Amino acid sequence: MAHGPGLHYCYGIIAAELVESNGLETTSRALIGGAGSVSTGLMLLGAPLSAFAQDAAGAWRTVAGGAGVAALGLGLSGVATRAWHLYLTFGVLVGLGHSFCFPPCPVAVAQHFEGHPRAALASGIATAGSGFGTIALGLLTAWLVATGWRLAFFVLALSTFAFVELVAPALEARRRAVDRDAPRGVRRLVACTALYAFGWEIPFVHLVSYARERGHTPAAAAGAVVAIGVGGLGAAATALADAALPSIVASRVGLYCYGMLVGSTAGACVGLTTPLARACLEGGSLARASGLAYSAMAPGLLVGPIVAGALRDARSDGYDVAFYLAATCWAAATVAAWHLRASLRSPPPRALPTSGGRGIDNDSHSA
Repeated sequence: MAHGPGLHYCYGIIAAELVESNGLETTSRALIGGAGSVSTGLMLLGAPLSAFAQDAAGAWRTVAGGAGVAALGLGLSGVATRAWHLYLTFGVLVGLGHSFCFPPCPVAVAQHFEGHPRAALASGIATAGSGFGTIALGLLTAWLVATGWRLAFFVLALSTFAFVELVAPALEARRRAVDRDAPRGVRRLVACTALYAFGWEIPFVHLVSYARERGHTPAAAAGAVVAIGVGGLGAAATALADAALPSIVASRVGLYCYGMLVGSTAGACVGLTTPLARACLEGGSLARASGLAYSAMAPGLLVGPIVAGALRDARSDGYDVAFYLAATCWAAATVAAWHLRASLRSPPPRALPTSGGRGIDNDSHSA
């Protein structure tokens, strides 16, 4: 978890340095930010495929294979000289590698603790790994970028190999190969995660650049990523925070408080997706239901940061409109989450017995 979402959140630190230093011979925020959104989008878009691999081969083989691809992509990102190089290395290779690393982890934890009274606690602890990863990797990346962004990519590649590839065998869990159509609750969960994702990736890619644009030093701006990690330890409130951000971004305290709030809601979204998929599931493969919900985030993660970067490049008022857009997306996700909550609280219709031994549903009975 730390080297999945946690590593992706740190891309904003490197992206800000690439824009400021013209490291890839372009200062387009949309172009540089797009590589991060492609990577995160593929990480989630590939979740259904990794679910099939997890059901067939087990979690640890799936995660180990993905970690190798991700480490290769990070290493090659360190030698990129053009923006399209970064799209292939960080965007495609790291994204596809993490699609086999990240989604199987919460499913493996849920399967391992299935039926245990502390299953929810175990899921929360596992998800907190993305928060710890964002803190640790955020501090490390900020320090490395001061020396050079290429070195940052190389060290992140070594870290991925050491902490993911070598510990993947510990993720082995029971496998289930049953597959059925997704029930209504899963479909509503998919709608909720899809809407949330449109606003999710914008601060992760552009918040550091926004902070530097408003006068914060590079180190202070990178601290916003660490604040996201702190929040990840613990969407309506986020929508209000996005709407207020243009007024508070000049304050370091306001910037860090915003980061913690975004991290807490993103951490909750990541951490609760698999447990909610289990709650909505009426039999079938948890890996596939969870993968479907994660993959629904991909379109928003792909489009959101690119649109935000394009708006910033085209407008003189900076990132303000982009973060208002994120606020709108999160407000829509709040409405979808309310409908999901209602469906989880409403029990399915129950069949009533008849004298012939056959059941009729409640509607037919009342008629």
